[in-house]
Order: sequence, then C-alpha cells, then structure tokens
Amino acid sequence: MASLFDIGKSGVQAYRQALTVTGQNITNINTDGYHRREASIEEVSASQGGLTAVASQIGLGARVSEIRRSFNEFITSRVYTAKADFEKSNVFYENVRDLENFLLPSDSDLGNYMGNFFGSLMEVATAPGDIPGRLVAIEEGLSLAGAFRQTAAMVEGLKMDAKSQAEASADTVNLLVDELVKVNQRLLSSGQSGQVPNSVLDNRDKLISEISESVELTVTYDQRGVATIILGGTVAGPKLVEGATSRKLGIIENQGAIQPALISAGSVTPTSQITKGSLAGFTLSYEYIGEIEKQINTLAFLFAREVNNVHENGITLDGKAGGKMFTLNDLEFGFGPTNRGNLSAELNITNIDLISPEAVEFVFNEERQSWTTNSEDSFQNLSTSASRIAADGFDLKVFGSAKNGDVITLDNVSGAAKNMSFLLKKPQELAAASPTIVTQNSLNSSDAVMEINKTTPAQFTQPPVVNAVFENGNIPINATDFLRDGVVASIPAGTQNFSINSYSQQPNVNIVLSLDDLVDANNLQIVLADGANAGTHNFALGYGVLFSNAGSSDNWTDEAEFQKALAVGVVTSDTGFTLGDLGLFPSSTSSSLNIASSSAAFTSASVTTSSKTINASVTASQDESDIQIFTREGRHIAGSPMSETEIVNFLSEENGFNPNAEYYGSYLNQELNAYRGMNLNISNVGGLETIRLGPFGSTSDAIAGYGSLPDSPTSSYTIAATISNGSSPSLTIPAGASAGFVSNKINETFNDYGLVAKTKTLVRLNNFATTGTIAFNLESENQEPLAISASVSATNVSNLVDAINNISNLTGVTAQANTNNDALTLISEDGNDIMISSLSATSPTFDGQVISSFPSHDAGRTISTALNFNSVDATGTVDAGRFTGEVLVDSSEDFSLNVNGVTSNSSSSPMNGGLVEVESSGYGDVKTFTFLANDEVDSNFGGTDSRAFAASAAYSITLPSETNSQQYTATVNSSELATLNSQMVAQTLIDDIRSQATSISMSNNAAVALTSRPANEDSVVIEFDGDKYTLVMNNGEISVTGGEVGRVSAFYDSNNHLNIIGGGSLQASAISVASDSTVTGNSAAAGRFGISDLSAATTKFTGQSITAASQNGSFNVDFNGVSIAVTLAADGTISHTPTTTGFSASFNISSGTTGRLTLAHSLDTGPINFPTDNSLKDYGFPVSEYGVKLLNDKIQVKSSLGNMVDMTANATSLAEKSITMNNLPNEDLIVIINGSGARSISATYDLAPPLDVFEPLSVEVISQDGQSIEIIDTETGHSIASRVLNREGQTTAAGYEINFSGEPELGDLFFLESNAEGVGDARNIDAIIKLQEKNLTNANSGSFRDIFSEIVTSVGSSVRSSEINKNAAEGMRNAALEGDLSYSGVNLDEEAASLMEFQQAYQASARILSTAREMFNSLLDVI
Repeated sequence: MASLFDIGKSGVQAYRQALTVTGQNITNINTDGYHRREASIEEVSASQGGLTAVASQIGLGARVSEIRRSFNEFITSRVYTAKADFEKSNVFYENVRDLENFLLPSDSDLGNYMGNFFGSLMEVATAPGDIPGRLVAIEEGLSLAGAFRQTAAMVEGLKMDAKSQAEASADTVNLLVDELVKVNQRLLSSGQSGQVPNSVLDNRDKLISEISESVELTVTYDQRGVATIILGGTVAGPKLVEGATSRKLGIIENQGAIQPALISAGSVTPTSQITKGSLAGFTLSYEYIGEIEKQINTLAFLFAREVNNVHENGITLDGKAGGKMFTLNDLEFGFGPTNRGNLSAELNITNIDLISPEAVEFVFNEERQSWTTNSEDSFQNLSTSASRIAADGFDLKVFGSAKNGDVITLDNVSGAAKNMSFLLKKPQELAAASPTIVTQNSLNSSDAVMEINKTTPAQFTQPPVVNAVFENGNIPINATDFLRDGVVASIPAGTQNFSINSYSQQPNVNIVLSLDDLVDANNLQIVLADGANAGTHNFALGYGVLFSNAGSSDNWTDEAEFQKALAVGVVTSDTGFTLGDLGLFPSSTSSSLNIASSSAAFTSASVTTSSKTINASVTASQDESDIQIFTREGRHIAGSPMSETEIVNFLSEENGFNPNAEYYGSYLNQELNAYRGMNLNISNVGGLETIRLGPFGSTSDAIAGYGSLPDSPTSSYTIAATISNGSSPSLTIPAGASAGFVSNKINETFNDYGLVAKTKTLVRLNNFATTGTIAFNLESENQEPLAISASVSATNVSNLVDAINNISNLTGVTAQANTNNDALTLISEDGNDIMISSLSATSPTFDGQVISSFPSHDAGRTISTALNFNSVDATGTVDAGRFTGEVLVDSSEDFSLNVNGVTSNSSSSPMNGGLVEVESSGYGDVKTFTFLANDEVDSNFGGTDSRAFAASAAYSITLPSETNSQQYTATVNSSELATLNSQMVAQTLIDDIRSQATSISMSNNAAVALTSRPANEDSVVIEFDGDKYTLVMNNGEISVTGGEVGRVSAFYDSNNHLNIIGGGSLQASAISVASDSTVTGNSAAAGRFGISDLSAATTKFTGQSITAASQNGSFNVDFNGVSIAVTLAADGTISHTPTTTGFSASFNISSGTTGRLTLAHSLDTGPINFPTDNSLKDYGFPVSEYGVKLLNDKIQVKSSLGNMVDMTANATSLAEKSITMNNLPNEDLIVIINGSGARSISATYDLAPPLDVFEPLSVEVISQDGQSIEIIDTETGHSIASRVLNREGQTTAAGYEINFSGEPELGDLFFLESNAEGVGDARNIDAIIKLQEKNLTNANSGSFRDIFSEIVTSVGSSVRSSEINKNAAEGMRNAALEGDLSYSGVNLDEEAASLMEFQQAYQASARILSTAREMFNSLLDVI
C-alpha cells in the first residue's frame, strides 16, 4: 500500500512535468513547425492482491503517461495542398506580371518601333528620289530590327529565369528530401515501440511542409512515423521518398517546354504528377512565356517575309531588283529527346515562302511506316514515308530506322526575332519603285484607275504533276493506262518542252504460262481472224525439235530465251511463217506470254503441254483516246471540241482549275498562232479534217472585167457549222468580203469549237503568148491602183516579178517565178482580193487563175476558172480581173459547213497535220515530203518485263496521185527496216520508186590499162538527174562523192572499160560529162579516165522488164530534135527508123520473149527525150515529168514542166495522236483524257522551276457594268484569265492583285508594263506601307501592330486571371493554415489556464506531502 507521502510525491512529479510541458508550449509559441504538446496524467493503480490479501482500492497516486503531440494527418494534408496550389499561382502570377511590365506600351515598345518604321517609309514615298528620307528609313529599319532583338532577348531572359528558378526549386526539394531521409532513418532506428522525441516529428513535418511549397505531394506514415512522399495528389504517383531511400528531382526540356523528372541510378523519368507547387508554377511560366516568345517570333517572321516579298518586287535607285530587307529564318528540324531510333536527316529548302510560320511535330507511325502530323493543313502537297517528309517549299530526307512514336519537329520561326537584322546598308538599296507601271489607254471613256501588285500565285494540289503520272519517255512500253476519262496531270510552270502521245490498242493475246508450263509446252496455236494470213498457225515449241543439237535434258532456261526465239524467228509455224511474218511480236514474263498483232485480229490462241491446253485471253484492237491541253484558267490549247457537259464536268476546282476559270476555245489547235507564242504541233495519223472555201461560197473566183474592175458579189450569206460535239454555230458574211475577212470571222466565231481557218490568195499568171511589154494596174491592200510595167516573154517573167515585188510593201502582194521562169504566182498572205485592171491593149495575152496554197501537198492546184487576158469574148476584151482568195478550215475532228444551202463534209489527209510533212514552192512545182518516223514508237517492243507491241507503221507514196499519167507507188513497213527513222524511210521509198523507173548507165568502149589509169586523187565530174558527182581514183578503185550518197557507182570492168551506173531515173535523165565551162579542165580529166573520145562512150536507157509477145509495137522518141520510131516485134527483134548516127536500140531477152529494151546514144550525140504522157509504159519506159531527189530525210519532187506536183503520201503509227509543245508559257497546264478509247498515254517533258521574268499584261473591261475584265498577254494579245471584280473593285489573277478605283466602263483598257527606269516611282514603297493595315494570316487576323497588341492584351488577360487565381489560392492556404494552427498550434489563453490548473494541482500535491510530514511528525511525537 502506497503511503500518503508516495501519493503526494507522485502528484508533485506529475504536475511538475505538466507544468514543464505547458511552459515548453508557451516558450515555443513562435517556433516554426512546433506542434503543441499535452501531458497525459493517469492514475497509478494498486498492485493486485494475493490469495490471503485483498488489493488496495486506494491506488498509488498519479503519473504522466505520455506527452502527446498535436497532429492531424488530414488537416496537415490540406495545408500541404493549399500551400502547393498557392505557390504555383503566385509564381505564375509574378512571372506573367514581369512579362506584362516589359511588353506594356511605351515609347520604346515594339509596336511603336513598327509605327516609326512605316512612318519613315511614308516620308520616302513623298520624295522617293531623295537620299535624306531614305537614310532615315534605314535608321528606323535598324532600330526596328534592334527592337525585335531586344524584345526577344528580354522574353527569352524571362523564360530562362523561369527555367533557372525551376531548377533551383528542384535543387531545394532535393536538399529537403535528403534531410527528410535522415529523419526517417532516425525514426527507423527507434525500433518498433521506441519513443521518438516530438522535436524529430516536428522536424519531419517542417521538412515536408517546405517540400509541399515546391511540389504537390501525398504523404503516408507508418507506425513509427516514417514518412513516404508521393508526388501528385494521389497515392498512385511516383514515390519521391520511401523510408531511407529517395530519388532526385530534376528538370528536362521536352518539345519547347520544361518538365520535372525523377532521377534514380542514372535513369531519368519525366513525370506529369507535379501540377501544383512553385515548381509547377515555374514550368507553366516557362511554357507560357515560350508561347509568347513564339508569337513574337511568328510576328517577326511574318513581318520580314511580307516586307521582303514586296521589297524584292521593287527597283532600287540604281535600277536593280530589290533584295531582302530583313533576315528571314530558314526551316530547321530537330529530333525528339525521347526518340528511340538512331536518326539523321538532310533538309533541302526550295521556297521558304511556301512554308507555314509555325513549329510542326511529326510522329512516326510504325504500322503505316510513315511520319504523321495533326497539322497537315499547314502544308501544301504534303507527302510522307519512312524516309521522307516533303511538301511545297521543302524536302526532308530521313536516314536511319525510326521507332514507333519517334518525333521530328520542323520549325521556321524559332529565333526569328532574336536573329532579325536589317540588311540594307545604303539608301540607294531601298526599292521604292515598282518594277511595273500601269498606264491606261488614252481612249478610255471612264476616269477609273487601276492599281496592280504582284502577289503569291495560288498553289494547287490537283492534278498531280506529270512526273508523278508518266514515265519520261514517249514510247508505248512506258505508256500509262487509265481506267477512265478525266483530268490526269498538270504541266508545271517553267516546263519548256512537253510532248504527249495517245496510242491505239493493238490486238493481243495473253496466255498465263509459268516456266514449268513452258518447259512442258509442245505447241503454240494462233488463229488469226483476218488479214492476208488469216487462219490457224501452229508453232512447235519442243526444245529438242527446235534445236537438233540439244541434249536430252536441255530445255528452256528462262522466259528471256523463249521470247528471243519467238522474236527472231527460230520458231516457225506449220504454215512456214515466223511470228514476224504474221505481223506479230511476243513478250514473255515469268507468268505469261503476250503476243501483239500489228493489224490482224485474233480469234484465239493457246499453248498445249503434255497434260493440258492453256487458252489465251483475247483483247481486240481499240482506237486511241483524245488528249486535251488546258490552262488552269480554262484556255483550251490543244485537243478536240468538247461538249458543254464535258466542260462543266472537267473545268472544276476539284480538278485543279482556278475557281474562276472560264472555258475559252479561241486558241484551240492554233498552230500558227499558238497560245502565248508557244510552238504547238498537233499530229493525227489521219491528218486534220479540212474544208476549202472561197469568200463567196464553196470556191474561189476569178471574175473577168471589161474596161473596168469587176465588183465583188453583193449578197451576204450564212455559214453554218456542224461540230462533232453536237454544236451548230453559225455566222453571217457581209457582201464584198475578202477571204481574209471570212477567215478572221470564222476564227472569231468558231474557234471555241476547234475550227481553225487560214487564208491566202495565190494567182497564177502563165502562158504568155509573145514577147513584149505588159502594163496594168495592181490593187490589193492599197486603196489606189498602182501601175506595173515590165517586159516578158514566153520563157522569162523575171522583170515582171521584180516590178511587182518593188511595190509589195504598198500592195501587200508579192510575186514568185516558177522553176522554169515562164510563169509566176501573185501572193497575198492576208487573203485579200488581188485585182488587175487597165491592162494595156499591146500587152501579150496571158492566163490568170486562182491556185491553192494549202494544204502544202495541194499547193498549186487550180481552184478557179482561168481568165485569158487581152482575149476577146462575147462581152468584149478581158482587160481586168478580180481574183479572190481561199479559206481552209481545219479541225482535229470531222465537221461539216453549210454555205448558201450547200453542205460540205470535211475530209482528211495524212499530209495535212498527219505524219507526212509537206513543203511547197508558191507555184507548187517543187515539193518536199518528210515522213515522221519514230523508232521509239513504231518498232517492235517486248522482252521479259512488259507487254508486247508489234511494229505496225506503214509509209507509202504514189506519184502522181492521178491515174491518167505515169504512176509510181512505193510502200515500206516499219517492221521491214533495221533502223527506223525519217531518213531510212525516205531512202527506202525513193529506192523503191527508182527501181520502177528507167535505169541509166554509161560505159566507155575504150579500154584503160592498169598502168594508164588516173593517179590517186585524180577526179572527173559527171552530171546525172540534176546533180553533180565527182569520180575520184583511190588506190585503183573509183569512189564517188557529191549528189546523193550511194546513188552513183563507177568501176573498170574486166575489159578495162569505165562503167558508170546511175540506177533508176523517173525522168530518164542521161549521164553526161560536165563541160569545161562548168568544171574547169573536166574534159581533160575525162580523157584520163578513158572518155577522151565521146563517140566511144555510150549512155544507156534500160527499161523495165516486158514480154515482147504481148507488148510489141512502135513508139517514138526524140533524138537530138529527130523523131525516131522504135519497133519491137513479137519475137523480140527490134528496129528503128530513121537510122541515125549515135543512136541504137536493143532488146535483151532474159527468157522466151521477156526482156528489157535499151536505148543508147554516144556522148557526142543526143539527148534522147522520152514523152511523159504515160505512152511508153507498155514498152518498159515509165517516164515522168517528175524528178525525185533525196535531201537528207526528205524526198523532193520537182516537175520538169513547171506544173503542180501532185503526189499522195501516207504514214501510220501506233501513236495515233500526238501533241508537242515547246517554249511553253510560264503557267501551269492541265492534261485531260477523254473520248473513251484505249486511254494509253505516254509523255516526255523537261521540267524546270517557274521562270522569274516579267511579262507585260493588259486588262480590258469587257462588260457593260464594268465589273468583268479580261487579263491579256500584251505581246500576243491572248487572253490569260477572265475575272469579275468584287464590291471593292478587286480581284486576283495571273499572280497579281488588281484593284480598281472609280467606275470602269466597257472597253476601258489598262497596260501593265516594265518600269525598269522608274526612279521617281514610289508604288513599291506604298505597297510596303499598306502592309501595316493588311490582314496577315486570315481575314480577321489583323495587321502587324494588331498582332503585337493582341499579344500584349493576352498577356494582360493572363495577369488578371492569374492574380485572381493567386488570391483565391492564398485564401485557401490561409484558411488551411488557420485550421491547422487551431488544432496543433499554441494558444496562450489555453496554456495560461493549464498553467494555473497544473500549478494548483502541484500546490495541492505539495500540501499532501506537507500533511503527510505533519502526520509523520505527530506520530513520532506520540511515539
């Protein structure tokens, strides 16, 4: 049992401790982190009683069981969160406030500098030639660039400060974490039930509280009070501290932002859990300031780009093109910091102006194997793959293997403001003047003014560029096959040469044939449906059958060996033909055999093996498709007339046409006046469809006059056309119109329908009866007749030609003599009437009539009646005449014209717009023919990797085309020529024609011994068929030079006689030795070669093979002016009368009575002249008036009688339609395929960047309301675009922005011209000044200063909103702190009360001790 003394003692001790705790609380009332303590006093109970004793019910006194620390985990957590939230808001507020203070408007803010700069430019505009104003502008430009740099530096400094503070905040957290770990270690060392000083726990909570100011965290505690710190507002976040372990906190940069990251054992793990605390405030500040920095950089980029674009369009005081005024960033690329792939890249920038001013992120998609972005709208024509990111303006090649999620960033604005500099150094470099000047026609009826400024041309993504659609090669094997009609490709501006072919589909068969099938194949069967070899053809394919020396195991090794065997004719059919003989050609791949036919259709085809028959799929022939060439503005350049439905369907914005495009057909197929001066050649295999007209109907006229000039017909008439597209346009021709007027009217009215008219007037004057002076008046373009007087004869019209040409500049009429100089042609190139009047009565009589001038193969043909001048008829003497011209109307498609109720249907010829080009003299007596052969199109094509094409082209000539005279015909197919080109075709055809003619040779009967032959290099000249040939001795042999190569050969025969072989001559021209007057000393040279005695040398004319039994009789030839009758008997004997010295005739029989007639004469006699009327054809002498000559790749045909050359030529090709364009205009063109057909198209092209050249333009007002305008190429007068002005009088076209002030009226005309010397002009500086009011990025984006104001305004708004957020967070923090303080803080009133309470209890306990002592003393006293 405790004594009273012990009880009192325990009370004193307990309350002394309680007083101590209260005193500690009061003492630490202001100690940071101190938590209020509370002493817990409990009773000390008595010990338990035993078996014989009962426990005391009094107890043993009191004691302090524990000193409790005031702590509530929930309240404390609220404090941590509130503090973190406040710190974030406060940090962000302070940073954006600093940013606002810097950006707020002042005398030195960026907006003010921009205003000063534009103000200085206004001063320049008032006096563009003055240097002082320019100097001020340069200074203001330097200041503006400096202001951009300063602004960028300050903003970047604020951003970097935020980063530095974020890093410092992370470092602070790391220090606090280290201290907390030490506290945790001490807590852990206290054991499971160990007592830890409350000061340690206070220190723990103080450290955590300080950490919470930097980062948002969640705290958990174990039983010993060990704290675990988790980042973020939930327990799911990453652990920063766990027991005695921790991780460091760091800052990393990622995609233009900073981000906290946990660092442990060298591993850096970014975390997004820190959304509150000062660290979150710093990261948010960094990101926000970075965004403002980006906006300022974008502003700098836009400012530099826009000003530079305009300035570069101007002209300096030195007359040079303006350069860049401000530096402009290049596009930069970067890789994501967390990329897993090892990447590198190469960037090629083609046009920085086409790249959007922003940073764009591309992410690699492993599944799609390409780079993807959410900013596709920022680029034009964007295309990506695993190794490439490309769009208009740049091409980024990526090297290495990208991993899924890897990032590439493209940025062209970062650093734009920081790096801005003003580039102009001298005042003269300021390009104030515009390179162009706008003038107006003095006849304009309005006072409207036009202003025009260069702008960035519209960019189009459709259709794809030609190099993405066509291989660069105009051969069928490279052709692209299209599934349907439509817009297929664009020809970009800058392209100088472009050619396109449309191919017909050849009949073909395709057999699915593997190599195993081929090895086992024994027969190929082909059944042709038509043609000369129609029927069944079987080809044995057994390897051992074809190659007798093959071993038993030998077989086809691959498809290439098989294809070659078929192609070269190793494999023949049971009918004795090779594939080539049948007009077929093969191509073999690893899986199929393809055979094409040049003409014959297939019925079937198959391959038989030992176990099966493999049937072919058969494809029929198909015509070619139409090709159309347009501009993006709807100008139809080449092709065929299109229906209204086609025009509506094709000319759409979706197809790549300008939204304002309008169909315009005036330039369709205008080869002579092609669009904007380009060179245009259109070739259709069949040629152009043509109708010939005269000015008064379907024919030209020659109208006789008697005493006065005849009038033109007085009635007007109508021409109505029917076009292949179903259209039926018509026009009216007034009375008295010339052919030139009709041609122009047709071109004005019918050009939208593909009809092209051309005109000329050609008048042949011939048959001058006598020699004398001819005098008449000539009239055409001239208003007053002009007198002509000249001497003429039946064989010489030179003086008359000269007299007419001397005044051709006044009359518009030129004259040309024919080759015989006995006739002439009068020519009016403009198709005007040619009028002859007041012919003198003493003038010789002559004929006049209109002849055709085109097509060239028809030139010289009579197309009017003949007037016999100075002849007398029933009306009187013909002393005047009016000759009207011709109009030729061409089209690529068939059409008809109804003139005065008479309908004419078009016809075509390959010699007009086809594959035979014809050139003609004005008179038509000399013509050249060129066959446009193309080995890249019309040879055999096959192999092992493509389909087959059989050579199918054919070339032919018929001379003359009419059958009433001697005809020569020759034909050659492209498959027959080892080399296919124009020269080889011409050579083969002319050789064939000459083989049908009279063979010419010369021989010398006098022998020339070897020792007496001419020395080396000695030579003699002979003449044959209009050419001179030189025979040259060369080591005992004779070589021939000059004339046509290979035509003449010469040699000494075994009898040492000189022989000269000339071959066939259509005119039966003799071989002769050139006279000394032609070649000095040539007679002596002839003697050295053995022709010293001309009577011993003979020229021979050998005819074609005839049979005397059926072709006998007599004919006459002229020999030296004597008519000799030659008689051929049925038995082949021959005679002639009279007998004439030097002349001989023989018939050399080859078999029976078949042989050749030979007429000969000695060189000292002759010549022999054969009639050219076809009368000697039956005797083997098909002599013609025409002579033919090979001129490189041309065949020249010339009439020896001065008549029109009448010859028919034809050529075909697999490329049925071709369009070739050179010197293309500097604008995009569009290719359209229509008309169904095979849709097999190939093209060649020379692509190049657009030309940076000035092209003068005209703008014409074309509507009554003055709102519709036409943009015209001034140099050619061709319409480029049509536009309707908006309400502000503005529009954009041809790369220019057009602005009208005032009210333009119909017919007003304005000119955009070069202003290279425009020193006093300020229009370009005015255009720069206008930029300060321009909406830069869209209709509502605002100007430069507006954009800067928006930046400042947005920062101000952020300051206001962040201040509100900060104040709210501060209130929440203060409330949380108050709550925590009320719970765990020291309250003096409470502590004072406790102090009094414990003091009284202490005194009472002390009184117990005193009482116990008094009781003890009293007891002692009793004892």
